[in-house]
Amino acid sequence: MHVGVILLLIAATLLVTPLLGLWGVGYHETCVMGASVGKTALLTPVALLNSPYHGSAHASANRTLHGSSTSFAGLEGNLNASNGLSAGLFSLNNWSVFDQTTQWVWGPGAPTPCSSVEVAQLDSNPILLPSGRYVLTVTLLGEGNTSDSGVPGSISASGYSSVTFGGSLPAGWSQGQGTCSGPGVGLSFTMTQIPVAVIVHPGDSAVPAFVPSTISFTYSLPSGGNWLVGPSQSAGLAFSYTACP
Repeated sequence: MHVGVILLLIAATLLVTPLLGLWGVGYHETCVMGASVGKTALLTPVALLNSPYHGSAHASANRTLHGSSTSFAGLEGNLNASNGLSAGLFSLNNWSVFDQTTQWVWGPGAPTPCSSVEVAQLDSNPILLPSGRYVLTVTLLGEGNTSDSGVPGSISASGYSSVTFGGSLPAGWSQGQGTCSGPGVGLSFTMTQIPVAVIVHPGDSAVPAFVPSTISFTYSLPSGGNWLVGPSQSAGLAFSYTACP
């Protein structure tokens, strides 16, 4: 074979091989789960709910279970709150954290590198609480609060700690809703998963995760007020109230 043809084939190979990798034809990146870092039981939200000051709120939740057991078809629950109260409906669940690494594998496929060095997995089948029930209702913030900025990011109850979550009004993600010169208004919101973070050992870094739970929220804002309203990280909408001039 002519030397020029050989050099041309070599150049073509060097050019095409990386492209095949990018396209997932020859090889591609994939995320591979490694060793277990730890496992622990944590209170895990089924639903979190904020209510507007002077107003009211309702949440209806249904968490589909995909754990190691099929003893339960799902967890359902309802929350009601009013006048600035924030509440949560929790179950006790096992969480496991694993190392994970990005590796190159041969064969076709889209690249799926790891987004973090650890991953948290939920066993969504609940553990029986000391009360003899599978769900626990907790007041996160009492009535009379004009702002949800004080909603805690975790709880301890029934001898257990919780995952961390975000229920407060996020900065820069709110809009005004005023009823000073008009009738009251109703709002609705839906979530299909609850963002949380998991810590299995004290001092460990929090590992982001999602709890699968379909939650329908409804809110009532009465006439005669101003509210800043925005989506919280984990609890539907959040509110901050100011009086009418």
